[in-house]
Amino acid sequence: TYDDREGTITFSCGKAKKLLVVSQSFKEAIIADENNVFNVPAEGGNVIINYQTTVECEVIIPEEAQSWISIAPSETRALVSYSTTLNVAENTTYSARSAIVKVVAVGNKSLVAEYTITQDSKPFYIEYTSTDGKVVTPYYINVFGANIVSNTYENGKGYIWFDAPITSI
Repeated sequence: TYDDREGTITFSCGKAKKLLVVSQSFKEAIIADENNVFNVPAEGGNVIINYQTTVECEVIIPEEAQSWISIAPSETRALVSYSTTLNVAENTTYSARSAIVKVVAVGNKSLVAEYTITQDSKPFYIEYTSTDGKVVTPYYINVFGANIVSNTYENGKGYIWFDAPITSI
C-alpha cells in the first residue's frame, strides 16, 4: 500500500524477551494517468495532464521545449468536473411533473447550482380498430373536457390522442 506501517516482533528465550520494531515508510509514487500521450494541432492548445501522487510534485519541462511548452497560469482555483446520474422513473400519471434538483456546497448552503427536471405526463390516447382500416372521425372535437390532438391509423391500429385523460368514448 501507500501507507506507513509498523509491526513488532517479540523474541523470547527462557525468561529473556527482546522486541524488534519494524517500521516501513509509505511508498512514494507518481502514477501517470492512462492517457499520457497528447497530439496537439499546429495552432496549439491546452493539454491537461492528470496524475496521482503521494508526494509534493512539480512539473518539469525540458529546457529545449520551454520556448513552446509552458505551464498555464492558475490565477483562480481550477474547476474539477464531477457527474451524477439521476434516474427518472416512468411517469404513470396523467399529470406532467417537475422538480428543481440542487447541488449545494458542504458547509455553505448559499453556494448552489440548480437543475430543473421536467417530465411529460402519461400520454392520453385511445386505441381502436376499424373494419376498413381507415381513421375513424369522431363527431366531437371535445370529448368529456379533452380536446383531440391527433388521430392516426397505422399497422392495423388507430390512435386518438387527447390533451387530457379519457377512459372511454
